[in-house]
Amino acid sequence: MTGLPWDASYHDGPAPWDVGRPQPVVVRLASQGGFAGAVLDAGCGTGENALHLASLGLSVLGVDVAETALAIARAKADDRGIEVEFAVADAFQLEGLGRRFATVLDCGLFTPSTATSDQDMWRVWRR
Repeated sequence: MTGLPWDASYHDGPAPWDVGRPQPVVVRLASQGGFAGAVLDAGCGTGENALHLASLGLSVLGVDVAETALAIARAKADDRGIEVEFAVADAFQLEGLGRRFATVLDCGLFTPSTATSDQDMWRVWRR
């Protein structure tokens, strides 16, 4: 999937789905120990969820196809002094990462508009 339409969403200010903080459900699950080991934040956008989890000491890789969003995420990490990794990647083509994750966070990435089928979604996450 090309990142251009997604990237354009970040050019004139925050994208409509960017709330400027981690999602409350992610904060709640993290406080209850719901994340462990290496974490993949698929479709991380500007990184608020990944940054929150990394601030708790978890090893986090946030991936997105929108390079502008990732640049914003990296700047936030630098400003906050948080060690987290961000990479341009298509969530349907994660084989190239050559890594495995104990926890995968999908906060709105796989929706009817992005996943062509349930089989595509499960094919990706089983890896």
